[in-house]
Amino acid sequence: MKKFYFFLVIILSLFVNTDVQAQSWLKGHWVGTGYQYTDGSAWSIDLEYNSKKNIKITYPSLACSGSFVRTSSNRHKVVFVEKILVGKDVCYDNSKVVITKIDKQYISIAYFLPEQFSGPVAIAVLERKKLEVKTVKKM
Repeated sequence: MKKFYFFLVIILSLFVNTDVQAQSWLKGHWVGTGYQYTDGSAWSIDLEYNSKKNIKITYPSLACSGSFVRTSSNRHKVVFVEKILVGKDVCYDNSKVVITKIDKQYISIAYFLPEQFSGPVAIAVLERKKLEVKTVKKM
């Protein structure tokens, strides 16, 4: 029985560790450009990921914004459902969003609308925004 509990603890720790890893590489402020397959348009993206419950997505050039609700993750990929809060008449609500880690500086995003289209409807590559450190001169 002790072996069973030990095995169960090991398995559960793998899932917790994977979730933590997914959160750590995605934390930060990301910017880039999205490309729409359905009409050939391009639009700006601003993504802030502070925690799995605090994910803000803004599309400044489209005047819409919202949040992501995480549905699954592994070490290099996180899947979300996008909830548009502002600009529902311009941006698709409830799209499936897959974010994949490229490296420490870049992530890719694929947007899907499985009920309407097969395959991705848009893609993007975002770059981690560097923190700006301001120095204050002493008087």
